[in-house]
Amino acid sequence: MSALPADVETVVAFLVDQAGEVGSRGVTKALATLRRYRATVSKAHRRAGLASPAYDARVLEVLRGIAVEKGERSLFAKNAATAAEPFATRRAGFELCRGCHSAMVNEAFSKSRVHWPLVDRTGCLNCHEPHASRQKKLLNVAEGGLCGRCHRDTADYQARLAEKARQERPDSKVKVEKGALAHSPVQEGRCTTCHAPHASDSVRLLRNASVVDGCGACHDWLKHNSHPVGEKYVDMRNRNRSVDCLSCHRAHGTGYRYLITFPTPTELCVQCHKQLRR
Repeated sequence: MSALPADVETVVAFLVDQAGEVGSRGVTKALATLRRYRATVSKAHRRAGLASPAYDARVLEVLRGIAVEKGERSLFAKNAATAAEPFATRRAGFELCRGCHSAMVNEAFSKSRVHWPLVDRTGCLNCHEPHASRQKKLLNVAEGGLCGRCHRDTADYQARLAEKARQERPDSKVKVEKGALAHSPVQEGRCTTCHAPHASDSVRLLRNASVVDGCGACHDWLKHNSHPVGEKYVDMRNRNRSVDCLSCHRAHGTGYRYLITFPTPTELCVQCHKQLRR
């Protein structure tokens, strides 16, 4: 973004013009410009007073007047032009977004498990930009990198799996083994393929209560596997659990082929079918 002019009057005129450009959203656009500008303002502009409370008050007073005319009072905190923190939001956390996105917020809080970033003091802004973004759904950064900010262990592990896969080149003298080392949605940063970002009634914030049904959305396992799975089949290693996809596979990978939990299929199968051990 090009720098704004270095005198207050010209800056005010520029933002006023911008505020009138796009109808009812003009003030929002002007505020976004002002915030981005102040985040990168140079030392010269600071000396010129363009990053001072007096400057903020003057610009915000003008923009607030336009907002009132357009019925956009909700964009500003009360008495924003003279407030100690003129850019402070009207409410903290998810309460700020709830005014418009009430259905989404209410649905999230109706679930038994809520993603913690939604309920801290920052709320929705932990993951979303309030004004504009190059990402879908106004995410701060691309989905994989966003989740990796908190789930660093998972992101680092995926990087190691990807490197291991890259080392096994098709032109290698060693025969490349069949079977994926990593799960493509995780590698591609599509975490929300399996997980709900806001809330869920399922463990691990899974979108689907049934692991079998969740995996079945992408994997038509009946075409390649006849092993019984489902609620009526008990895991022989733990009578409190039923057999599902995660009885043998791990969605984030294990370092073994086909994402299985043991180095070879035989070693995996004999964990239950002990009579077949050699």
